Amino acid sequence: MRKVERKRSATSGRRPAKAAPRRRSNDEPTFDSSSEFSQDERELDTAATGSSSKKASSKSRRKDIADQSSFLSKYFREMAELDVLPPEQEFTAAEEIESLEITVWTELLGYPPTVEHVLDSVVESLGENPTPKELKTLQTLVHTSYDSDSRNAFAGLDKAEFAQAVDACARAIHPVDNDKIFLDAVLEDLYAMARRKSQVRNVSFSTRRADFRNYVDQVRAAEHAARNARNEFVKANLRLVVSIARRFNHGRMSLADLIQEGNLGLIKAVERYDYRRGFRFSTYASWWIRHAIGRALADKGREVRLPVHMLDAHHRLLKAQHQLTNTLGRQPTSEELSEAANLSVEKIEKMRTHLLDQALSLDRPMNDEDGRSVAEVLQDPHGEEHSALNVLAQRTMSDEVRKTLQTLRPIEADILRRRFGLDNDEELTLKQIGEQYNLSRERIRQLQEQALTKMRVALRRKAMM
Repeated sequence: MRKVERKRSATSGRRPAKAAPRRRSNDEPTFDSSSEFSQDERELDTAATGSSSKKASSKSRRKDIADQSSFLSKYFREMAELDVLPPEQEFTAAEEIESLEITVWTELLGYPPTVEHVLDSVVESLGENPTPKELKTLQTLVHTSYDSDSRNAFAGLDKAEFAQAVDACARAIHPVDNDKIFLDAVLEDLYAMARRKSQVRNVSFSTRRADFRNYVDQVRAAEHAARNARNEFVKANLRLVVSIARRFNHGRMSLADLIQEGNLGLIKAVERYDYRRGFRFSTYASWWIRHAIGRALADKGREVRLPVHMLDAHHRLLKAQHQLTNTLGRQPTSEELSEAANLSVEKIEKMRTHLLDQALSLDRPMNDEDGRSVAEVLQDPHGEEHSALNVLAQRTMSDEVRKTLQTLRPIEADILRRRFGLDNDEELTLKQIGEQYNLSRERIRQLQEQALTKMRVALRRKAMM
């Protein structure tokens, strides 16, 4: 222990600054930032220096732990310098974020030549959801005020009435766009349009390039202000993520990965937090952080991923087994577990067979005689032939499908060809296609779904004829 302490004093140097004490409400999880960070650094430094009793650990493993220790120690020191928002400032900060996000929509909708383009994107993103009446009101106002014969097509637009309609429309869109899906899609289209200078003249019926550039700059400034406000709110609550992540640090994932997943949950909580309900942000965010970490453990905590419903059933089984063992003083039978966990006996037996605590490597030798691995024993001699047939079947399209592709918009047909490798063997991801079109991954996914829906309808009609 002395050796570890001397090592710590020689390497750690500065101590993280302690956060100022503040009052806490009863519903906020309590944690001491300085003690949390100090304890984490002691654990990480101890793991990095190692112990003479653990001779079996490899050098690469010790190096990974040391690198993680250095990274997290720096992360904790930087986080300790961030201010924590008092309870009375949380609501003010959340209200400011909401106001800035509404301002982004106000700037987006405040330029008459692009209003219809923006609203069409929003309606398209809504899909089958009802369209707010404020959107229809603004569309009607702009459409009726447009004069194609005038040099200034929107000269007859009442500015006061237009500003009032824009504000009402922005406030109607903001609550239904918690995940910023609509906003991201519109901004991606707008910025892509701004990058293609040759297409600026096609934005609407009448617009000057200088006015359009000023409009894009105002939108970008409003977006940056809203993003910075959200980031500051996230930074003020990073300590909460560390406190919760340490409770899940049981070896399935590293502490750094748990904190990273928890931070994603924190960002989601900031986007969805409604200060009008009156409860503390930490109370609301704790659920999102635990949910993000729990989902990450379910998806990434095992070498072989198991479905979430299977993990839930496994947890129920373990809980029932523990309770029955304490009550009966012996190991319960499958029938007793079936009744206690509300699972069938067949499912319990299958879970006992397949849910092993440790995955088996396919490279493990079967025996010491010939040295063949499990993968060599399980190899299918006809696997390549079957694979080639599958690829050939996937590339073969009927004439009806080809004709239907020709009825789609060029961008929709091209996305389907690239996504499913219809013209060649290469299947591109949504992100790769988005980079080629300068569009977001979500926007490409929406266009893909629209194209597939059109094809299903067209093929269904042809089948009925």
